[in-house]
Amino acid sequence: MTLDSLMRAGIVAAVALVSLLMTVSAGAAQPDPPQTCFRTGGGDLTVCHADSAEGIYGQPSPLQIEYNTQIMKLDDHRYAVVLHSEAEDFQRYLAQTGQPRPGDSIKTGIQETKGDPSAALRLPSKLAFRIWGTLTNRQSPLFYAYQGPAFPATGLSGGANPMVTSGLSQAGERIFYVFFLGVTSDKGRGKAFRNVLLEARTKDFIAFDVLQRDAGHHSVWVPFAGEQAQPAIVTDEAGHPLQSNQAAEPEPAGSNNPTRPPGAVITAGLFGSVVRVHGLYYYFYTDQDPDDRTRNHLYLRTTKDIGSDGQWSAPSIVTDVPPEVIVRVAKARGMDRWAVIYSCLKSAHPFRSDLCLQYTRDLSVSGPRGIAGLTLFQTPYNGVSGFALGLLGREATAAGQVQLRAQHFYMTDPDGNLAAPAGAPPSVGGVLTWLELPIDLHILGAPTFWADWTVAPR
Repeated sequence: MTLDSLMRAGIVAAVALVSLLMTVSAGAAQPDPPQTCFRTGGGDLTVCHADSAEGIYGQPSPLQIEYNTQIMKLDDHRYAVVLHSEAEDFQRYLAQTGQPRPGDSIKTGIQETKGDPSAALRLPSKLAFRIWGTLTNRQSPLFYAYQGPAFPATGLSGGANPMVTSGLSQAGERIFYVFFLGVTSDKGRGKAFRNVLLEARTKDFIAFDVLQRDAGHHSVWVPFAGEQAQPAIVTDEAGHPLQSNQAAEPEPAGSNNPTRPPGAVITAGLFGSVVRVHGLYYYFYTDQDPDDRTRNHLYLRTTKDIGSDGQWSAPSIVTDVPPEVIVRVAKARGMDRWAVIYSCLKSAHPFRSDLCLQYTRDLSVSGPRGIAGLTLFQTPYNGVSGFALGLLGREATAAGQVQLRAQHFYMTDPDGNLAAPAGAPPSVGGVLTWLELPIDLHILGAPTFWADWTVAPR
């Protein structure tokens, strides 16, 4: 499959880490213990991940893509699954043209676990496309039209990288809000590509409305209409669109970087999580600095109202991060602390991709007790961290293969905060999901894994 849209949709976060870090020295590797443990939360919590506490969550067909998998626990027997997938018309396009159809879509499914609690850790057998891109509607942020480096790229979009939380209607009915990414390119002229934030809502994870603007430029909720859908870019309280700080241009002819072939457009920014804590919504995401694309930050925006447009606060910088690292933040299960889960390396020599986890001391964002007080990596740019969970993934059955742990998410409650399957003891901190991507970047058919961890007072 061509890499342009797939890479920009977040897989580049893992790939860029590889190219940056394969030369970083981290000393001799030690044999993996049966479990990995470390202290966090100011030293008063111990996190452990056992080698046995993981497995395959979903195995797509060779022509399917599944990642960025959020499992939302609706009640003790129902779990909504929302994930990033291949283009809705991928297989039809392939059959008609002989070429793969890049682009992005969002799928959902409901997993019923009554009588089979273990099903909470399996992908639903029935998933359906809910939001997808368009090849014809040039006015839509979901427009995709790119034919290779010999042709101008005018759109590189679809419904990508969903993040789900919820709220209550005036009648007290729960509504689920899905924030997701599109890509715009200077009004379709094929320059200055940026990720943009879009929004949908649903009551049942089957029928979705998207936030649009009517002829008078007023925000309205409209049922998703496939090719005719024209979602509006989410704006903040100052009227500014939520979009990448830095624009990306197509890679020039002659590029020798295998992860960035000629014509590829690698956009960055806005990947993260949206959560509700004590009545306030937090949107944590990473992006490049607006004045220096070599610097990257974890940003935060907040609002009390996600059902209306123009409500998000201006962005504030929480902390610095290495380039293209994905960081997701949620309230910890059963504790008034933040859990910060991020892509990292357990070691660089040998190369060991992993996911890292830290807890704050409380729900502060700034200051030494909050997220800003955490040291995420050994150095600001090497990606190696002492808070790696020690995930095995495919290594458990394919020793010696280098894998990339990419596009992680986790099980949440309806607010988007950490949750665990029904019946899990209080010591279980949560359940992770991630894409197990081979080093050759073959994303089609790549499996999604799950893993849990325990957390206890020191």
